[in-house]
Amino acid sequence: MADYALSPRFQAAISALFNAHREDPTKVPTPTTDNPEETTPYSEIYHTRLAHYVSLLSHPSVPSEPLLLAAHGQHIYRWKVPRSSYPEGLAGYKRWRAGLAKMHADETERILTECGYAADPATTDVIPRVRDLIMKRNLATDEEVQMFEDAICLVFLEKEFEGFAGKLSEEKIVDVVKKTWKKMGEKGHKAALSLLGSLPVEAREIIEKALAPTPPDGDVEAGSGSGGASAASS
Repeated sequence: MADYALSPRFQAAISALFNAHREDPTKVPTPTTDNPEETTPYSEIYHTRLAHYVSLLSHPSVPSEPLLLAAHGQHIYRWKVPRSSYPEGLAGYKRWRAGLAKMHADETERILTECGYAADPATTDVIPRVRDLIMKRNLATDEEVQMFEDAICLVFLEKEFEGFAGKLSEEKIVDVVKKTWKKMGEKGHKAALSLLGSLPVEAREIIEKALAPTPPDGDVEAGSGSGGASAASS
């Protein structure tokens, strides 16, 4: 366990972030019980799994304090800003995504400030770094931001891909998988592949189709590629 995890400031921040997640009105079956009537706010489950994956991808090291804090704040209060609050179309979608990222970063910063991160000279660099991670700054060049992106993709694959795929045509979801896979790093690819067998058959087949090698021009049949998995980040 990292030394920072024992600090009252870190523990207070994690507690405050989870208190926010428990306000999520979307309830889903609790994954750790066999009782079908027991539910948990989805945001609580999402951030628990995201923290799990940043720890997994950081192994054998432990995730940095900013990375783990970002993992607990990545989608804070997302339900308060629905897609319908922005105009339809691609431009509106991009504005919505950008607005969400800033809101998540702002709300996480507010909680970290309330917990003392801004007041202590030893931790004044934590909040700017958390903002960088949540807003995916320097994704192409920053290894830790890439790790965070990979973890987000893995949660999508594990918890959201099946429902997401059901809303789009196969052609569109295959395109999403291809584009997402290109954004992921090597560690993310390996972890995603390990999740493939846990997916429903229909979802797994879509992912395998998306990641199958493109046949050379002139081939009559598309070859069946090796299995693969991906996830879409947000």
